[in-house]
Amino acid sequence: MKNTLVIALFILALVSVCWGASEAEWKEVWIEAMDFDSVEREAEIPFGRVDVIADSFAIEVDYVSNFHNAIGQVLHYAYERKKKPGLALYIEGSKDKEKYLYVKVLAESLGIMVWLINDIVELTRTAESLPSDSIEYHGNVKSKIFHAPWCSNYNCKNCTAIFHSREEAEKTGYKPCKRCIKP
Repeated sequence: MKNTLVIALFILALVSVCWGASEAEWKEVWIEAMDFDSVEREAEIPFGRVDVIADSFAIEVDYVSNFHNAIGQVLHYAYERKKKPGLALYIEGSKDKEKYLYVKVLAESLGIMVWLINDIVELTRTAESLPSDSIEYHGNVKSKIFHAPWCSNYNCKNCTAIFHSREEAEKTGYKPCKRCIKP
């Protein structure tokens, strides 16, 4: 049942791309794909409201084209909630791809985690249709948790173990990441 719901949300998201999805629609699809341990939406703070509080992040969800405002907002959110700042951005058109690369470098230089919603939704949707042995997983040798290619932790500095299937990772004693790998 849960897989059907997730697939339906992804299809809705992809259809919405063609017809212009609202920020609220993108936010919900992204939150579902990320599978955070805890999520608070539209959290009130002094002089504003945080789009998403999830795990250790205060997150602004916005269009790449609005990055100037988004960076200022997320720094404010993170300060008020004593969380790490995060931007979940989405690209509307091909001209925004170059802008996204600039924003990613700028944000990371300020200590802001960046997720590209378009990639997460597309990769997760694609992965649902792939056999598990066609995906290369990266395992964190310290935590013994393995990640899928669409996970923000996939290329962490300790993710040096390579597995060619979920089964291979689990046989080696690694556990699946709760955020990127569905049970």
